[in-house]
Amino acid sequence: MKKNAWEHARGITFPNAVKILLKMKLTLCIILFSLFGAIASETYSQTTKLSLDLKNSTVRDVLEKIEDQSDFFFMYSEKIIDVTRKVSIDVQESTVEKVLDKVFEGTNVTYTVKGKQIILSSPEANDMYGGIVSQGEQIKTVSGKITDSSGFPLPGVSVVIKGTTNGTITNADGTFSLPNVPSNTTLVFSFVGMKSQDVKVEGRATVNVVLEEETIGIDEVVAIGYGTQKKVNLTGSISQVKAEELTEIPMPTLAQAAMGKASGVFIKNVNGQPGDDTGVQINIRGFGTPLFIVDGMPVSENVFQQLDPNDIEDFNILKDASAAAVYGARAGNGVILVRTKRGNISKPEFTYNGNYSLQFITIRPDFVSSAQYAEMENASRYNEGLTPIWTAEEIQKFRDGSDPVHYPNTDWWDATLRQFAPQQQHNINVRGGTDKVKYFVSGGYYKQEGMLRSDDIKNNRYNLRSNLDIELTKKLNMGIDISVSNQDYIGPRNQLERRGDAVGIMTMLYRVRPYWRNDTSSPDPNYVLDTPDQTSPVAISKIENVGYMKWTRLVGDAKLNFSYDLPLGFKVRAIFNFNRAYYRYKEKTAKTPLYYYNPDTKVYTFRENTNDISRILERQDITNNLIQQYFLTWDRKFNDHNLSALFVYEKLSDNYDTFNASRQKYDFDLDYLFAGPDLDKNNGGSASEGGRKAYIGRVNYDYKGKYLFEVSSRYDGAVNFPSETRWGFFPSASVGWRISEEGFFKNKLPFVDNLKLRASHGLLGYDPTSDPNSSVYGSFQYLTTYSINSTYIYDNSNVLLRGIRADALPNPDITWEKMYTTNAGIDFSLWNNKLAGSFDYFYRKRTDVLGARLSSIPDIVGANMPNVNYREYDNRGWEVNLNHENQVGEVKYSVGGNLSLNREKTLFTDQPVYASKEIERRNNSIGEWTDRFWTYPTDGLFKSFDEIQSWADIDGKNNATIKPGDVKYIDSNGDGQITDNDMIIAGRGVYPRLTYGLNMSVAWKGFDFSMLWQGASLYNFSLRNSPDLAFPFYAQNSPTTDMYYNSYVPEGNPWMEANTDGKWPLFRTDGTNRAHRSYNLNNQFWLINGAYIRLKNVQLGYTIPQKLIGKWGIQKCKVYVSGYNLLTFSALDFIDPEIDTSPARTFGDYHPPVGAYNVGVIVNF
Repeated sequence: MKKNAWEHARGITFPNAVKILLKMKLTLCIILFSLFGAIASETYSQTTKLSLDLKNSTVRDVLEKIEDQSDFFFMYSEKIIDVTRKVSIDVQESTVEKVLDKVFEGTNVTYTVKGKQIILSSPEANDMYGGIVSQGEQIKTVSGKITDSSGFPLPGVSVVIKGTTNGTITNADGTFSLPNVPSNTTLVFSFVGMKSQDVKVEGRATVNVVLEEETIGIDEVVAIGYGTQKKVNLTGSISQVKAEELTEIPMPTLAQAAMGKASGVFIKNVNGQPGDDTGVQINIRGFGTPLFIVDGMPVSENVFQQLDPNDIEDFNILKDASAAAVYGARAGNGVILVRTKRGNISKPEFTYNGNYSLQFITIRPDFVSSAQYAEMENASRYNEGLTPIWTAEEIQKFRDGSDPVHYPNTDWWDATLRQFAPQQQHNINVRGGTDKVKYFVSGGYYKQEGMLRSDDIKNNRYNLRSNLDIELTKKLNMGIDISVSNQDYIGPRNQLERRGDAVGIMTMLYRVRPYWRNDTSSPDPNYVLDTPDQTSPVAISKIENVGYMKWTRLVGDAKLNFSYDLPLGFKVRAIFNFNRAYYRYKEKTAKTPLYYYNPDTKVYTFRENTNDISRILERQDITNNLIQQYFLTWDRKFNDHNLSALFVYEKLSDNYDTFNASRQKYDFDLDYLFAGPDLDKNNGGSASEGGRKAYIGRVNYDYKGKYLFEVSSRYDGAVNFPSETRWGFFPSASVGWRISEEGFFKNKLPFVDNLKLRASHGLLGYDPTSDPNSSVYGSFQYLTTYSINSTYIYDNSNVLLRGIRADALPNPDITWEKMYTTNAGIDFSLWNNKLAGSFDYFYRKRTDVLGARLSSIPDIVGANMPNVNYREYDNRGWEVNLNHENQVGEVKYSVGGNLSLNREKTLFTDQPVYASKEIERRNNSIGEWTDRFWTYPTDGLFKSFDEIQSWADIDGKNNATIKPGDVKYIDSNGDGQITDNDMIIAGRGVYPRLTYGLNMSVAWKGFDFSMLWQGASLYNFSLRNSPDLAFPFYAQNSPTTDMYYNSYVPEGNPWMEANTDGKWPLFRTDGTNRAHRSYNLNNQFWLINGAYIRLKNVQLGYTIPQKLIGKWGIQKCKVYVSGYNLLTFSALDFIDPEIDTSPARTFGDYHPPVGAYNVGVIVNF
């Protein structure tokens, strides 16, 4: 970096040199010089020894040699200093002063050494300025303090007398003292990330300045694969989330903190279950789960989600082949690249960030009352010609609550779940260091309680991180990074749950009848009350009744890296990273009897045990990963040509070991395996090993910062594939053109700060056999694998014997999936970055996609088919970002947004030979979009028997079973019958094509306000996927008020004779519902627009003036209130729109997502 600054400085006129150097901030030089203030500025120059032997070399060559051998940094103007003059020098172990005295012997060149900064000048310089000090003008020392807008002191600010090189920098407290300042001169204050200020001295001895933040410009450096790069030079497609945005609102996981803040990335919270990291889905451009990289190392999604947002320095999303190709076979779905914070040269800087939250369920369905439910049951029987089961008097007792013992009215949602649940987060970190040692140490704690009234769900997480950078010698550096994360969870366990935790309890809430009693209705608390036809969600939500499940996940990571600077811009680096993940799971199945209470006889009737047996199950998993990386980098500048190269050799090895054991039929309430009987004990386990190697290369070139080129490649090898197909080569290339740097453009459109066109094309790979989220996950599929089990019976003995059997057929040709990706984009910024944005169009073709050929293989084949590389798909779409920032008086504001659209098409897959063209029309997927939704077209509900009689035959019985209020199907082919041939494409699938985020912020006199709206569109929910919502009495459901609101009042929604404009179909009994064509076909009636927009987060903060808190040693203190998921606008006002509503899930299968109200404080000291 110092070389680049020097070479930009030379060759320009001296008056402009100062201006340009200040504009460049002299970032590295200033910070190194400033925060070295604890040591005398002469120390480095006195202790650094130089050895030179140069014959007839230019002064420029000598200066470069000094820079190569040391950390000195020269500043000069070639118009003043003749660096082409030839000199010869031969010195051994000499100080820089002695070397410079010899170099400039016999010339009028003078030099000033300030730490590692050396300024070359001459008497002619003052002549060019016309003189700085007029005769008789007073000369004095000026001091002062530099702070930001919130009063926080700024170390390392450059303070220079305008028109000279005389200056200094602020120390760690933000103060400075500059001697020999003329009374009528102007001081220039500049700092990276801040707007420079010119301040007239006007005879003052004290000058205090408040610097304002500057919009991040094109010189910003961003993290890319295996390195960093200036944002202005990027040719790939990369989205960024600012580190401060991740800590604005406290979130349970890191991915949730990034929701809606980057284009092309759709993150949704499908499950609010505490501790469930899989409840957050991350999708880049519709491609699937990405690769996660933390500080250069690949990590699992669990490890990524549990990172403390307070530890994050930057968060980048690599989306196209140019950006992601260096990660090769695992980057096919994109890459999320995170870097954690590191130390800097300063005294210790402590930061505390703490908050307390009250969680709430985002959408609380308003279930019908007992009276409403009874009326609905009567209506369903009346519609079927059956006798009602509830009298008017009984319904009235439900309604008025006059006899709650016999006619209860239970709100199961309220009885099982509480209104609010607490959550808290705390982090304290310290960063600082010297020029020799820099450090960042952070500790975090997060606690989340579940929404159950039993208060039996708790999730705790502890994070500890230490990043240490040590300068061993002038050229050799070492880094030591250690991080530990520990997560503990406990919650109720019962056998009726679909996912083994509170999710099953949520399922019951949609199904149990409101007129059954809960535990609070029992006069004797010694009996656990259940209901006659469904398990009580209240009963199974308590650990004391059903047992528990608890687990601990402990992840430790240690990384050691060395780097060594070589001559001519070369550098070598070695990294060794070891990661161990330990997971322990324990489950207790309690044997608790449930009873039904009869209020007439006052007798408790045994209903069932929650489980037939008591049981203890324990399991532990241990995963070890060792990663080695060896780097060789080169970075040089040749006049207007910039060239850099990277080569990396990477080796990864991992092993996994799991063990489980269980015992059951416990006689004692001891939660230990050893306490169980020997009978019915069981154990098992498995182990696996894996490994990868890769050779990575990248070359970057630019000419004058205008024409940009990059080529990169990765040669990947993995043990999951046979030797013949084990290695994959994944290259990419990209180009960029900064039109704004062209002379013809600058002169005509000076308000354009940056305008860049870029394009990329490349090949990425994907290994689904090593991805646990993939349907084809599994190692060594090219070999015949065997299983050991007890499923064989020989000699009619009826005894199961242990044996070995072959699994699926092997595929000796299995190999990588391939993804050809093309991206074209434009970046722009206008009016000093007040308006900035980007646009991208992308296309991706996936070939050799793994899958089993099931449709074209005859059923008589007596083996499981292997996964083979044969399917093909493509994705296409576009993304746009737009941001505006400005300051009007004391008000700073920003508004911005991102918008993304993508779709996928099937190019080739396995298909059978269809019996007819019509069947092929409905089932052929080749050449079709994957988000099509085939369904029966409908036109509302029938309103009369006359309409039914004149309609096409729906039920195959001339509509004998159809009644007014049933769904009206459309005979789309006009053959007089409703059959599969009438199906059409309607709806847009269950995954959104269009996603977006909108943000705004405003700050004024210490107050700040920000909010983020996030949404999705162009997709559908099918209510028929959830019988809990679509079928009023399927499995004795309790439908929501939205769907069956007040059945017998005029404003009711269900169809009835008195309400022929009802929203929902005719009530029918349970058995009829499941068979009736109004409900049992995927018809258009049940499709609902899934579009939504929600206030994802909002914050109001106040930064207390520094003058009020400085006396306590506090540099900055901000208090804030915030919230997330506070408002939602959607057609689905009875269920959260973010949950998974695919056909594989019903709406009640997930714990609802949660929102929260927060209060917090951030303190710097």
